[in-house]
Amino acid sequence: MTAKACIAPAWAKQDGLKRDGDIVVITCMAEAPTDELAETRAKQTCDNLAGTEVINRTKLEGFSSAQKNFVGPPAELAGSMCVVGVECESPRLRTCMTQNSAKVWRLCTYNLERARVGRPEECQVPKPEEAIPAHELYGPPDLRER
Repeated sequence: MTAKACIAPAWAKQDGLKRDGDIVVITCMAEAPTDELAETRAKQTCDNLAGTEVINRTKLEGFSSAQKNFVGPPAELAGSMCVVGVECESPRLRTCMTQNSAKVWRLCTYNLERARVGRPEECQVPKPEEAIPAHELYGPPDLRER
């Protein structure tokens, strides 16, 4: 496909996040040097947004209404957390290849009732020596998004 053909599908032009009780529908887009990397980035973006929804719900349950209306995160919300049980149900994908990159649009439905903030031992954070080098994640410096 040519660059002119890279138009977002109709379902991806809607709002990025829609809530209906425990169900959240998220639309994400990513661009990368390869279609595989673009798909990975789009999936990570959607999963991260769903995880943020879980963290916000969990942390805000114990706050008073005055605290909930506070602009900016209180100290109790700071720090790194992980979420377990966030799974994209019935994903919808559209990929568009150009000469130098790939664009992927992804739509995911998440049931947040199945997700929760994880305990430290459940959070599979890689050790520094196991981290993926930046060039493998983002491509060579000359191909990275500007």
